Amino acid sequence: MSPPDRGQSTVEFALVLPLLAVVILGSLQITVILVRRVELVHVVRDAARAASVAADSQGAAERSVAGSSLPDVQVDVREVGTHLAVTGRLLVPTDVPLIGELLPDLTLDETLTIAIDDT
Repeated sequence: MSPPDRGQSTVEFALVLPLLAVVILGSLQITVILVRRVELVHVVRDAARAASVAADSQGAAERSVAGSSLPDVQVDVREVGTHLAVTGRLLVPTDVPLIGELLPDLTLDETLTIAIDDT
């Protein structure tokens, strides 16, 4: 390596490091959002199951959500003919350093339709 080339790789690394940090932190934020999405699907599914067999569908769904891993999910139950449409809404803060300041908080919605148990 000739003397003028010394330190070139350090300079190149210093130039690429901010981009690499943004990519890694962005991937982490996407992972957090996807995990919350899967958790929301499970909570809404459990709330729909509880609401379909209870006389008070809204109350049963809310009790199911209160005992879940995501107690801050807002649940809405609508009766559509012989089915219930259960909608869950969750605010996911984008709080990963650097990325959280670039992206607004996200609201995830999940709707599940389930038949009402007539027994």
